[in-house]
Amino acid sequence: MSKRTCNSQPCRKTGFPPPCCYQKNMRVLIHLPNSKGWAHLVADTIPNLHAFAERIGVNKCWYSNKRNKRTGKSKNQPHYDLRGEQIQIAINAGAELVDQRVVRQFLKDTYDK
Repeated sequence: MSKRTCNSQPCRKTGFPPPCCYQKNMRVLIHLPNSKGWAHLVADTIPNLHAFAERIGVNKCWYSNKRNKRTGKSKNQPHYDLRGEQIQIAINAGAELVDQRVVRQFLKDTYDK
């Protein structure tokens, strides 16, 4: 979500910059909360993921890219853990609400190359 020169005003309803200020082909997904209330926010690139999270006010400490306990290698599952109202804020800011299976497949297709 690299910043572009944009003279547009933030949306009056959400307060977020308009989409024209960010990459048009960026894809951000979030799945429905699990039984414990947690959801994962993912994006097509790690910089886009961090930029989107910063834009909606999510602390970087909620970022995770888990490692395999046996090998120590990254599982290539970069995501932010969100809960409660953060989920709705992400959706209002443009994250696409999808099923958990879609997020898993998206991570596999995007990062396991």
